[in-house]
Amino acid sequence: MAVAGRLEGNGRLTIGAGGAFTISNDVSCTFSGLLSGTGALNKRGPATFQVTANSYSYTGLATVITYQVPSARLLNENRPSSSQVARLTNAE
Repeated sequence: MAVAGRLEGNGRLTIGAGGAFTISNDVSCTFSGLLSGTGALNKRGPATFQVTANSYSYTGLATVITYQVPSARLLNENRPSSSQVARLTNAE
């Protein structure tokens, strides 16, 4: 499993079967390159991470690992309690 503090630019990232790549960031970043493969893409940390290219060949799971949000920023005292998992699809 590879871990990076940021992923930016317009390169290419391929996450192979059984592999995992984790973005653990405190500063927002945008990856405009191509994402491909079937491995796991994980996002951890309070900052945003965006993939802006049409990465149709990525079919792995994308997981956002929750973190403690300061209670002053929460509405109705809703606190994140578990990881949210989404499968990226080719939908437009």
